[in-house]
Amino acid sequence: MNGEITALYASLLGLLLVLLSLRVALYRKKNQIGIGTNGDTTLDRRIRVQANLIEYAPIALLLLYFCEIRGVSHIYIHLFGTVLVVARLLHAYGLNRSAGYSLARFLGTLTTFFLIIFLCGVNIVHYFTG
Repeated sequence: MNGEITALYASLLGLLLVLLSLRVALYRKKNQIGIGTNGDTTLDRRIRVQANLIEYAPIALLLLYFCEIRGVSHIYIHLFGTVLVVARLLHAYGLNRSAGYSLARFLGTLTTFFLIIFLCGVNIVHYFTG
């Protein structure tokens, strides 16, 4: 196990990050907003969608990678990686649609939190038993 599976999911999330970043950059260009947001709530939301991915994806991927190199089954690594990508897509979709509550945003956030907690648990247990 050398991290090849985690690399796949990191790459998919990297592509999502580029997409979200382009949405911010193109909106800035269209509305001639260089630095900050000029009080533009749409730009605020787009920046938060992008930033939220940056905040949570790295730790989740790192934990996934540690699980993979410790020998967790490929099936589980793919399952966890898929859950992470779907959760981040749900969050991005939900927050992009509304700054308030949305089911997609809620599910994406909750799933991401539970996945991170679960992966932490797997790595901690493996440390003490492996």
